[in-house]
Amino acid sequence: MKSGATIYSLMGMLREDYFGTLEKLAATGCKYIEYVATPTDENGVPAASPAEIGRRVKEMGLTPVSSHVKFTSDPDSMKATIEENLQMGAPRLVLPFALMNTADEVKALAETCNEMGRRCKENGLEFYYHNHFQEFVPIDGAPALDLFLAETDPALVQFQMDAYWVRRAGYDPVAMLEHLGPRCTMIHQKDLSAAADPVNLYEAITPPITDDAFKQLRAKGAIKNGDFVAVGRGVLDVPGIVAKAKELGYAKYIIVELDNLNSVEAVDESLRYLNRLL
Repeated sequence: MKSGATIYSLMGMLREDYFGTLEKLAATGCKYIEYVATPTDENGVPAASPAEIGRRVKEMGLTPVSSHVKFTSDPDSMKATIEENLQMGAPRLVLPFALMNTADEVKALAETCNEMGRRCKENGLEFYYHNHFQEFVPIDGAPALDLFLAETDPALVQFQMDAYWVRRAGYDPVAMLEHLGPRCTMIHQKDLSAAADPVNLYEAITPPITDDAFKQLRAKGAIKNGDFVAVGRGVLDVPGIVAKAKELGYAKYIIVELDNLNSVEAVDESLRYLNRLL
């Protein structure tokens, strides 16, 4: 298992100086990165073209391992997303967010993911889904996630487990790795501040989990910037997560993600901590 960092951790800096920020990250010794949507200026113009990003990143000695992407069920949207990321050199595409409040919603999402996974496979790419906490809304007595896993083809849709959000859904990330088994071949790792209250966000909100519900959680202070800390500085059982991932042997990468910290130093600290465990 190799360690890397999603550049979402540095989104504020990327908006100001895209390639300069990546150069600072590369200078820390980070080798593997995960893309997110390229920031745009006030006129909607991207910081760089996909081809230029792919070329410059390679020149910096960085290797893209995955990319968080947005797309719809429209075939043209899927095609454009795949073509863009082929130019950027990302071998794995990840859907980072979806709502799952009803069985029909889950099944429709699974159908879209299966199709995207099929298209990715045809182009030599892998496709993943990435969790937050809303995937654990109960549907017929079980988490929506279980229905999603049942409705998606393991050959087409893999899983990127975000350990932080699993914990904030009231579940144990170590046990979740066991539950996901060979479906989970990438891990997102951040850490949870000891001051986070409540840890289980379902104590602060009642399903359904909508976009407005996320806003309510922030308004209530149940989700706040200070809840996210560098890996090794919080209360998550990071050694246990890494040990279980190594024991199972399925995860290829563990990716640092530090929402809202916007600090190359915090990413470097997190990677150094993880690398001592790997």
